[in-house]
Amino acid sequence: MTKKVKCIIAAVAAVLLIGIAGVIALSVKHKNEMAAMTAELNMQRESELNLQKTIDALQSDNLSLTSEKETLLDQIEELTTEEVVVFNAGAVMEDIKGISELASVEYRYTNVGTLDSARVFTFMKEWKVPFSKKAAIVTMDGTIKAGIDLSQVNIDSDENKKTITVRMPESKILSNELDENSFKVYQEDESVWNQITLTDSKALRDQIKKQAEKNAIDNKLLDQASEKAEQLVQSIIFATPGIKETYTVKFEAAK
Repeated sequence: MTKKVKCIIAAVAAVLLIGIAGVIALSVKHKNEMAAMTAELNMQRESELNLQKTIDALQSDNLSLTSEKETLLDQIEELTTEEVVVFNAGAVMEDIKGISELASVEYRYTNVGTLDSARVFTFMKEWKVPFSKKAAIVTMDGTIKAGIDLSQVNIDSDENKKTITVRMPESKILSNELDENSFKVYQEDESVWNQITLTDSKALRDQIKKQAEKNAIDNKLLDQASEKAEQLVQSIIFATPGIKETYTVKFEAAK
Protein backbone atom coordinates (compact mmCIF):
# COMPACT_ATOMS: atom_id res chain seq x y z
CA MET A 1 0.00 0.00 0.00
CA THR A 2 1.38 3.23 -0.97
CA LYS A 3 1.94 6.04 1.33
CA LYS A 4 -0.68 8.12 -0.47
CA VAL A 5 -3.36 5.49 0.00
CA LYS A 6 -2.57 5.21 3.68
CA CYS A 7 -2.99 8.93 4.04
CA ILE A 8 -6.35 8.82 2.33
CA ILE A 9 -7.52 5.96 4.57
CA ALA A 10 -6.32 7.77 7.63
CA ALA A 11 -8.17 10.91 6.55
CA VAL A 12 -11.35 8.97 5.87
CA ALA A 13 -11.07 7.23 9.27
CA ALA A 14 -10.56 10.56 10.97
CA VAL A 15 -13.58 11.97 9.23
CA LEU A 16 -15.64 8.94 10.26
CA LEU A 17 -14.46 9.20 13.83
CA ILE A 18 -15.28 12.87 13.88
CA GLY A 19 -18.75 12.09 12.43
CA ILE A 20 -19.37 9.30 14.89
CA ALA A 21 -18.24 11.55 17.76
CA GLY A 22 -20.59 14.25 16.50
CA VAL A 23 -23.45 11.82 16.22
CA ILE A 24 -22.77 10.57 19.74
CA ALA A 25 -22.53 14.10 21.05
CA LEU A 26 -25.77 15.05 19.34
CA SER A 27 -27.43 11.93 20.70
CA VAL A 28 -26.28 12.68 24.25
CA LYS A 29 -27.39 16.30 23.91
CA HIS A 30 -30.77 15.25 22.58
CA LYS A 31 -31.17 12.72 25.39
CA ASN A 32 -30.32 15.35 27.99
CA GLU A 33 -32.71 17.79 26.39
CA MET A 34 -35.45 15.11 26.39
CA ALA A 35 -34.78 14.34 30.05
CA ALA A 36 -34.88 18.03 30.92
CA MET A 37 -38.08 18.49 28.92
CA THR A 38 -39.65 15.45 30.59
CA ALA A 39 -38.71 16.76 34.02
CA GLU A 40 -40.12 20.17 33.11
CA LEU A 41 -43.33 18.57 31.84
CA ASN A 42 -43.64 16.53 35.06
CA MET A 43 -43.13 19.66 37.14
CA GLN A 44 -45.68 21.50 35.06
CA ARG A 45 -48.15 18.63 35.43
CA GLU A 46 -47.56 18.48 39.19
CA SER A 47 -48.08 22.25 39.32
CA GLU A 48 -51.30 21.89 37.36
CA LEU A 49 -52.50 19.16 39.74
CA ASN A 50 -51.71 21.34 42.74
CA LEU A 51 -53.48 24.23 41.06
CA GLN A 52 -56.53 22.03 40.42
CA LYS A 53 -56.53 20.93 44.07
CA THR A 54 -56.40 24.57 45.12
CA ILE A 55 -59.26 25.40 42.74
CA ASP A 56 -61.30 22.46 44.09
CA ALA A 57 -60.63 23.55 47.67
CA LEU A 58 -61.64 27.12 46.84
CA GLN A 59 -64.80 25.90 45.16
CA SER A 60 -65.62 23.76 48.20
CA ASP A 61 -65.00 26.72 50.51
CA ASN A 62 -67.13 28.88 48.26
CA LEU A 63 -69.98 26.35 48.41
CA SER A 64 -69.67 26.25 52.19
CA LEU A 65 -69.65 30.04 52.37
CA THR A 66 -72.64 30.17 50.06
CA SER A 67 -74.53 27.70 52.24
CA GLU A 68 -73.63 29.65 55.39
CA LYS A 69 -74.64 32.86 53.65
CA GLU A 70 -78.01 31.39 52.70
CA THR A 71 -78.53 30.13 56.26
CA LEU A 72 -77.63 33.53 57.65
CA LEU A 73 -79.96 35.26 55.20
CA ASP A 74 -82.77 32.89 56.21
CA GLN A 75 -82.15 33.68 59.88
CA ILE A 76 -82.09 37.40 59.16
CA GLU A 77 -85.33 37.07 57.22
CA GLU A 78 -86.95 35.20 60.09
CA LEU A 79 -85.84 37.86 62.53
CA THR A 80 -86.99 40.70 60.34
CA THR A 81 -90.34 39.08 59.54
CA GLU A 82 -91.06 37.80 63.07
CA GLU A 83 -94.24 39.35 64.46
CA VAL A 84 -93.64 41.41 67.58
CA VAL A 85 -96.46 40.95 70.10
CA VAL A 86 -97.18 44.00 72.24
CA PHE A 87 -100.03 44.16 74.76
CA ASN A 88 -102.35 47.16 74.46
CA ALA A 89 -103.74 47.63 77.96
CA GLY A 90 -105.83 50.66 76.98
CA ALA A 91 -107.70 48.81 74.24
CA VAL A 92 -108.42 45.83 76.48
CA MET A 93 -109.70 48.08 79.27
CA GLU A 94 -112.05 49.75 76.79
CA ASP A 95 -113.39 46.32 75.82
CA ILE A 96 -113.90 45.36 79.46
CA LYS A 97 -115.57 48.61 80.45
CA GLY A 98 -117.79 48.36 77.38
CA ILE A 99 -119.54 45.34 78.88
CA SER A 100 -122.88 46.62 80.11
CA GLU A 101 -123.45 44.04 82.83
CA LEU A 102 -121.38 43.40 85.87
CA ALA A 103 -119.64 40.04 85.98
CA SER A 104 -122.00 38.06 88.20
CA VAL A 105 -123.06 34.70 89.55
CA GLU A 106 -126.50 33.74 90.79
CA TYR A 107 -127.57 32.10 94.02
CA ARG A 108 -131.13 30.81 94.17
CA TYR A 109 -132.74 30.07 97.50
CA THR A 110 -135.91 29.23 99.39
CA ASN A 111 -135.95 30.60 102.93
CA VAL A 112 -138.31 30.59 105.90
CA GLY A 113 -139.51 33.70 107.67
CA THR A 114 -141.10 33.56 111.12
CA LEU A 115 -143.13 36.03 113.15
CA ASP A 116 -144.00 35.63 116.82
CA SER A 117 -145.06 38.65 118.84
CA ALA A 118 -147.71 40.06 121.11
CA ARG A 119 -148.78 43.48 122.28
CA VAL A 120 -147.59 44.69 125.65
CA PHE A 121 -149.03 47.21 128.07
CA THR A 122 -147.53 50.66 127.68
CA PHE A 123 -147.12 51.03 131.44
CA MET A 124 -145.70 47.51 131.91
CA LYS A 125 -143.58 46.35 129.02
CA GLU A 126 -143.08 42.84 130.35
CA TRP A 127 -146.83 42.18 130.46
CA LYS A 128 -148.43 40.98 127.26
CA VAL A 129 -151.94 41.99 126.35
CA PRO A 130 -154.18 38.90 126.52
CA PHE A 131 -155.35 37.50 123.21
CA SER A 132 -152.93 39.78 121.30
CA LYS A 133 -150.42 37.22 120.13
CA LYS A 134 -149.73 36.93 116.45
CA ALA A 135 -147.49 34.46 114.66
CA ALA A 136 -146.65 33.45 111.11
CA ILE A 137 -144.39 31.05 109.26
CA VAL A 138 -143.86 31.75 105.56
CA THR A 139 -141.44 30.77 102.80
CA MET A 140 -140.30 32.62 99.70
CA ASP A 141 -137.99 31.94 96.80
CA GLY A 142 -135.40 34.45 95.75
CA THR A 143 -132.31 35.10 93.66
CA ILE A 144 -129.09 36.78 94.73
CA LYS A 145 -126.63 38.13 92.16
CA ALA A 146 -123.04 38.89 93.06
CA GLY A 147 -120.14 40.27 91.06
CA ILE A 148 -117.81 43.19 90.53
CA ASP A 149 -118.02 46.49 88.71
CA LEU A 150 -115.89 45.92 85.61
CA SER A 151 -115.57 49.66 85.06
CA GLN A 152 -113.33 49.72 88.14
CA VAL A 153 -110.85 47.20 86.70
CA ASN A 154 -107.34 48.56 86.07
CA ILE A 155 -104.77 46.87 83.83
CA ASP A 156 -101.11 47.60 83.14
CA SER A 157 -98.20 45.64 81.68
CA ASP A 158 -94.43 45.27 82.08
CA GLU A 159 -92.92 44.79 78.63
CA ASN A 160 -89.52 43.81 80.03
CA LYS A 161 -90.91 41.03 82.22
CA LYS A 162 -93.79 40.30 79.82
CA THR A 163 -96.35 40.37 82.63
CA ILE A 164 -99.88 41.78 82.71
CA THR A 165 -101.26 42.91 86.07
CA VAL A 166 -105.02 43.16 86.55
CA ARG A 167 -106.28 45.02 89.63
CA MET A 168 -109.89 44.25 90.49
CA PRO A 169 -112.25 45.52 93.20
CA GLU A 170 -113.78 43.11 95.68
CA SER A 171 -116.92 41.29 94.62
CA LYS A 172 -120.18 42.23 96.31
CA ILE A 173 -123.87 41.35 96.35
CA LEU A 174 -125.46 43.29 93.53
CA SER A 175 -129.10 42.35 94.02
CA ASN A 176 -131.42 40.22 96.12
CA GLU A 177 -134.86 39.78 94.59
CA LEU A 178 -137.78 37.82 96.02
CA ASP A 179 -140.28 36.01 93.81
CA GLU A 180 -143.64 37.27 95.05
CA ASN A 181 -145.42 34.42 93.30
CA SER A 182 -143.55 31.95 95.51
CA PHE A 183 -145.00 33.33 98.77
CA LYS A 184 -146.36 30.49 100.89
CA VAL A 185 -147.94 30.66 104.34
CA TYR A 186 -147.54 27.62 106.60
CA GLN A 187 -148.91 29.19 109.75
CA GLU A 188 -150.72 32.43 110.47
CA ASP A 189 -152.26 33.38 113.81
CA GLU A 190 -153.59 36.82 114.65
CA SER A 191 -156.17 38.40 116.84
CA VAL A 192 -158.49 41.30 116.43
CA TRP A 193 -156.26 43.11 118.90
CA ASN A 194 -153.05 42.50 116.99
CA GLN A 195 -153.38 41.78 113.28
CA ILE A 196 -150.54 41.05 110.87
CA THR A 197 -149.72 44.30 109.08
CA LEU A 198 -147.82 45.37 105.99
CA THR A 199 -144.95 46.24 108.31
CA ASP A 200 -144.92 42.67 109.58
CA SER A 201 -144.98 41.39 106.00
CA LYS A 202 -142.01 43.59 105.11
CA ALA A 203 -140.15 42.42 108.21
CA LEU A 204 -140.70 38.80 107.16
CA ARG A 205 -139.34 39.54 103.70
CA ASP A 206 -136.33 41.39 105.09
CA GLN A 207 -135.65 38.50 107.45
CA ILE A 208 -135.73 36.02 104.55
CA LYS A 209 -133.41 38.15 102.38
CA LYS A 210 -130.94 38.82 105.19
CA GLN A 211 -130.64 35.13 106.01
CA ALA A 212 -130.24 34.29 102.32
CA GLU A 213 -127.37 36.76 101.95
CA LYS A 214 -125.62 35.26 104.96
CA ASN A 215 -126.04 31.75 103.54
CA ALA A 216 -124.76 32.88 100.14
CA ILE A 217 -121.62 34.43 101.62
CA ASP A 218 -121.04 31.33 103.76
CA ASN A 219 -121.27 29.26 100.55
CA LYS A 220 -118.45 31.33 98.94
CA LEU A 221 -120.70 33.17 96.49
CA LEU A 222 -118.42 36.23 96.49
CA ASP A 223 -115.36 34.07 95.83
CA GLN A 224 -117.15 32.48 92.89
CA ALA A 225 -118.02 35.92 91.55
CA SER A 226 -114.37 37.00 91.72
CA GLU A 227 -113.24 33.84 89.95
CA LYS A 228 -115.80 34.32 87.18
CA ALA A 229 -114.75 37.95 86.75
CA GLU A 230 -111.09 36.90 86.47
CA GLN A 231 -111.99 34.29 83.84
CA LEU A 232 -113.94 36.88 81.87
CA VAL A 233 -111.14 39.47 81.96
CA GLN A 234 -108.52 36.87 81.09
CA SER A 235 -110.53 35.65 78.10
CA ILE A 236 -110.73 39.24 76.80
CA ILE A 237 -106.96 39.68 77.25
CA PHE A 238 -106.16 36.40 75.48
CA ALA A 239 -108.47 37.27 72.58
CA THR A 240 -105.51 39.14 71.03
CA PRO A 241 -103.34 36.64 69.07
CA GLY A 242 -99.98 35.85 70.64
CA ILE A 243 -100.74 37.36 74.07
CA LYS A 244 -101.41 34.02 75.78
CA GLU A 245 -98.09 32.60 74.53
CA THR A 246 -96.08 35.74 75.34
CA TYR A 247 -97.39 37.20 78.60
CA THR A 248 -98.14 36.03 82.12
CA VAL A 249 -101.34 37.40 83.66
CA LYS A 250 -101.66 37.99 87.39
CA PHE A 251 -104.56 39.38 89.41
CA GLU A 252 -104.33 41.70 92.40
CA ALA A 253 -106.89 43.37 94.66
CA ALA A 254 -107.50 46.99 93.76
CA LYS A 255 -106.19 49.42 96.36
